[in-house]
Amino acid sequence: MKFVKIAFMAFAAVFSLVATILVFVTDFGGWWEGGGSNYYFWVGAPYAPAWAQLFLVLLGLLFLALLGISVFLGILTLLDKQTVIVKILSFIGVGGAIVGFVLTGITVGALAIFASGYEWWLDTSFYSSLVGSIIVGIFYILYAVMGMVMKPSETPAK
Repeated sequence: MKFVKIAFMAFAAVFSLVATILVFVTDFGGWWEGGGSNYYFWVGAPYAPAWAQLFLVLLGLLFLALLGISVFLGILTLLDKQTVIVKILSFIGVGGAIVGFVLTGITVGALAIFASGYEWWLDTSFYSSLVGSIIVGIFYILYAVMGMVMKPSETPAK
């Protein structure tokens, strides 16, 4: 049972890492103004406003924090430290995944407002943050459920 919980946190860490990298490196979306001019919305884009790029930076930092929580929970599970902090951190991970999903929606709204007069689209960073927050949230929920189902008497003897 313990190694299943560690596997959940390992998968959550991997998906958080991939989402972090893709949010910081790839385009979130773009718009076309006609005449062959394409503009892209990403961290550091010269045409996107700073307030809209802030959402992307917050999204990347959120996935980085979820990565840290996943690694920390995996280590605590490996060391058989079933304390209150483990339960709190697993619920913080679920909340962080929900915040990531909502922040992705807010960032789409910022892009839609900024590029409202043009033809616009969503790109890799959007899909990685959307899918990443859903998958990471599922792994945190499974970790929390396994922690509630697994009784202290069922833990392996030392």
